[in-house]
Amino acid sequence: MKIRQFNVSDISRENTIRFDSNYLNYVQQIDNNDSIKLTDIYELIEIKSVEYPSDEDFKYCQIGDVNSNGICNPVTINFEEQDVALDDYYKKISKGDIFKPNVGDILISKVRPYLKKIVYITEDIKDIYFTKAFICLRPKISPVVAYSMIFDNYINIINYSSRMGKGYPTINNVDLKQLKLSKKYYSNIIKNEKKNEATLKKSLSEISSLSKNMVKLTDIINKEFDEYYASKTNLSRGMTYGTQKNCLKGISVVNKQINNLEKFDNNIRLSFRSNNKEIGSIMEIIKSKPFFKIHDIYTEIVKGVQPEYSDDGIPVIKISNLKSEYIDDDFTEFASEEYTNKLTENKFVRPNDIIFCSIGKGSLGKVDIVEKNYNAILSTDNYILRINEKKYNPYFLTYYLRSNYGLAQFELYYTGATNQIHIYDYNVKDFIIPNISIREQNLVVSKINDEYDKNKNNNNKINEIFNNIHSLLN
Repeated sequence: MKIRQFNVSDISRENTIRFDSNYLNYVQQIDNNDSIKLTDIYELIEIKSVEYPSDEDFKYCQIGDVNSNGICNPVTINFEEQDVALDDYYKKISKGDIFKPNVGDILISKVRPYLKKIVYITEDIKDIYFTKAFICLRPKISPVVAYSMIFDNYINIINYSSRMGKGYPTINNVDLKQLKLSKKYYSNIIKNEKKNEATLKKSLSEISSLSKNMVKLTDIINKEFDEYYASKTNLSRGMTYGTQKNCLKGISVVNKQINNLEKFDNNIRLSFRSNNKEIGSIMEIIKSKPFFKIHDIYTEIVKGVQPEYSDDGIPVIKISNLKSEYIDDDFTEFASEEYTNKLTENKFVRPNDIIFCSIGKGSLGKVDIVEKNYNAILSTDNYILRINEKKYNPYFLTYYLRSNYGLAQFELYYTGATNQIHIYDYNVKDFIIPNISIREQNLVVSKINDEYDKNKNNNNKINEIFNNIHSLLN
């Protein structure tokens, strides 16, 4: 428990009435003799909706289309030729969730600012429209210097001002106006503003070039399995998005012939989500090649537990630890040893265990593999999938389940509505997987890993550049 003491007179000067610990820690650390307001360096822009091209292509960027290096991957929007896969984009834009920043502006995500979704608007991206879910800062000094200061130092202070929204920290203009920053840090940088500007422009240009050459792991995986099936799949933005076409207006009618029922195996599903052309075509492609089912190669599927939590003890791997690329082992939840001592051995994760999330829109279908010796257990929302490694490569299966061919089957089998969706172990046992030799599986895994290693090299170079920026500014 954190205990803080404040004078009543101090509360009268605090118009936001904040009592969350992060903010109070920040307040106590402020040195009024060494502080400058955020608004002395940046103008907080009140974002207003703008008109958008109604009959031609334009680029649009949501928070999810920006990576942690501030690089935008916008989608192409055209209201004359609407792509159903981007239906949520069209809905937001139609409701006025669109604005266009100026060159030199800095955008910070209102939601989860700690993810560093910070965009510096350059000439290269000046034509992109953005969601209004960004904070827009307009620097009063050199924009490239101001951006670098935000990314290097000030974003940590901005995080202190965040409040818990609907499950996530959020920031707003009112709170940002109260923020005070280190004047000493600012003054030291401004002394060499012109000199720093040239160096920073070159560094940010290098980061942009390296980032653009990076390929998402899911794209690498999909490319490899598309080559295997000699096909091209598209599940839009992934699980529970592109295939939920019942969101379109009107009534959807599904016709099925009696003599086609054998195609359903044991999964006679009559929902539009299960019978639309997108899922149907992917399942036909999957069945066009020799296949196993997971029940042919698994040894056990173990459901996670609802533990008794404690301040320390055995780490609990929760949904938030699954990144569909790696397991975040910065564990924050622990189960008491008194509780875990009662668990059977198979409840503890082992290297090469495949973990998948079984619940929740946006999280169901997350898949990761255990690569370290964790003495950890799973929360009840997740399952452990263990397979016979003499028959199947666990990394190959992990990559397959992350591909559109795996996601299509999560999409096909889950049950429930709105955000309360589930998939169960007996569903996953029926998933169809390629029937190829271990040698072929190993080759696919090697090709994916080799391609992804190029990303890691670029990431290392980017981190080195950021370290150089930090050294320059401090």
